[in-house]
Amino acid sequence: MNTITSLTRLGLSTNEAKIYVCLLKILEGTVFEIAKHSGIPRTTTYTTLESLKVQGLVTAFRKNNVQYFTPENPKQILTILQHKQEIINEILPSLQALSLGTDVQPSVKMFTGTQGMKLAFEDILDTLEQTDQRILYAAAFPDVMDALPRYYHSWVKRREELGVTTKMILPESSRERRAFYEGHNRQVKFMPEPYLFECAMDIYGHKIVFFALREGTTYSIILESPTIAAAFLKFFLFAFDHLPE
Repeated sequence: MNTITSLTRLGLSTNEAKIYVCLLKILEGTVFEIAKHSGIPRTTTYTTLESLKVQGLVTAFRKNNVQYFTPENPKQILTILQHKQEIINEILPSLQALSLGTDVQPSVKMFTGTQGMKLAFEDILDTLEQTDQRILYAAAFPDVMDALPRYYHSWVKRREELGVTTKMILPESSRERRAFYEGHNRQVKFMPEPYLFECAMDIYGHKIVFFALREGTTYSIILESPTIAAAFLKFFLFAFDHLPE
């Protein structure tokens, strides 16, 4: 990948990239000289230089009553990118809040292995952090979570620090595993053995994640759809409300 292409990928137009690289080579020049060396028409060169000035990549000065342009240090590009990152960080929560209120086309992501499980768990916290109602609805299967014992317990701690309330349904056989489900902001009920399930399901925001363990391999599937998530949530709440403490 050449320098011009790399600069355009960073956000510069093709003409901006060509003129900036040209200035780095000749160090300074008038509009006429820069147009000649870059091969870009003079009028376009002038407007492009003005754009580069606004971005902080070019400085103008006068010599013998003639306007010259000189490039800023290439490290200035890093400063510009950092500034853009700060702006993105400021507006991202608002943009994500808008997207949560939009009925988007259903999407599905699937991950395998323990690293895939971690990605799915991190998505739960990232999504809940952007919502007003930080509630997680979980139909858990401890054997699946046993694949990540240390990570899962540290994740639960971060979930509690985030102030997430959890409604959890567990198999009756898990009642003795108090360390698995006891904690702050958790309501737990137990499913009778005839309805034992061998996967875990978490509902959060407009998403559902399924965790399954088959032949030693874990599968994590994230489904995003406001309509489907709402339907699964109704089934979950019906079961939760009708199960004994």
